[in-house]
Amino acid sequence: MMMCAVTFASFFEKSLTGGAGTEVSLSTLTTSAQAGTNTYLLLNSTNASDTQNITVKYMTSGYALKSYTVALTGTTQKNTSVAGALSYNITNQSVATAVKFDVSNWTITSNGKNASLTCANYTNVYHVEGTSVSYKTNMTATGATDTSTTVVGDYAVFTAASINNITTDGNTYFSTIWYYYNPPLTITVFENSTNNYLPIGNVFASTASFTVTGANTNLNNSWKNDSNHSQGYVNTAITVVPNADLVSFNVTTNRTTQPVLSQGFVIIASAKLVQNKRVIVSDLEASKCVNASLMKLGSATNAINSTKYTTSGSVIATLTDAAYVYGVTLASAASGSVTVKDVAGNTLYTVPIAGTAPTDNGGSMMCISSSGCTVTNMIYGGDALWKMSAKIWGKTGTNTTKIAVYQAAGSSNFGAGLIKFGAGERLVFYGTPAANNTNMSMFYEAG
Repeated sequence: MMMCAVTFASFFEKSLTGGAGTEVSLSTLTTSAQAGTNTYLLLNSTNASDTQNITVKYMTSGYALKSYTVALTGTTQKNTSVAGALSYNITNQSVATAVKFDVSNWTITSNGKNASLTCANYTNVYHVEGTSVSYKTNMTATGATDTSTTVVGDYAVFTAASINNITTDGNTYFSTIWYYYNPPLTITVFENSTNNYLPIGNVFASTASFTVTGANTNLNNSWKNDSNHSQGYVNTAITVVPNADLVSFNVTTNRTTQPVLSQGFVIIASAKLVQNKRVIVSDLEASKCVNASLMKLGSATNAINSTKYTTSGSVIATLTDAAYVYGVTLASAASGSVTVKDVAGNTLYTVPIAGTAPTDNGGSMMCISSSGCTVTNMIYGGDALWKMSAKIWGKTGTNTTKIAVYQAAGSSNFGAGLIKFGAGERLVFYGTPAANNTNMSMFYEAG
């Protein structure tokens, strides 16, 4: 005979309101699905006076049970994995190491490996990587912190980095170079025409009109003159007027007398276009740019994303793998609404104002056993016909109905083994009344 230990028991009552046939969650606890890959939590209160201890109970991704207590910091979000700002670490690197930078409209220049292997030099560079790079930089804020710095993926995003020159040395180079390049466009147009279109993939940088003159325009009189039956060529100023969609445009000229209609061309400078055509430099060409300078001219303050950063705060070693949070309590009542969020910003639990724990009547249960959970006993009933459903919410945020049974006035008892669910999954009960304001009650045990 196999015996199951009871680890959870709950009794609750609820009035099923909302109208006949309306499915109602019997749980007062509102939570979000947890995927089991969360690496840190974000703790926050809407009231700055909430600085009391908060205790979080959780399972690791290996289903080990742990508990963690930390003091809230009021309205300042508390990151329980990286507790503090990030510091710049883009200092001189004498030992070649892997680097990765995102920049905005920088340039790369180099004398090349030798006279026969010269670097092409690149402008409007926005991404570089290197597998083995040593470099020097004019970085002057070594060790300074940027409190607005965030981490996105494996990047630190510095919003005000005082860097405008990174130069590789020791014959090293960026093995990956990405830049934008939109060449000037030669467009065929009719004089004083509307709704001309840029080639697919090209977009105007703004709706500001601009004038093109000289060799960059030409209008060919395609209609014969009645007096001498000849064709003529006219060089004239053409004004390009982009429309609000930034892909269509109108053209006008400065001529007061002209044939019925003239056709020609206008060359639109690349500066008037959004730089959105990515070019990836080949490995061979990138390898020619040894000891290259990655430069941002004309500004000493730039936004830069980098893998080279350190944390200025202490990493909380006791909370590095909060995969499944199943309990939250405050040491004293909250003056504001306290939330526990995952790394993606999804709210997992909310402690209401004047409360010390999330509102929970026991109408749902998260399995915290690595071997899974089973409802061992369940008694439920109501004062009129209703349907009782049990659903399992999984890691993806979707649910599976385990049982759905109708219950007339009175009560029923279900034994062990009908409802099973795995570690990190949540059991939630639902009720659907045949008539509004049906009252129900339930007692269940799980182990």
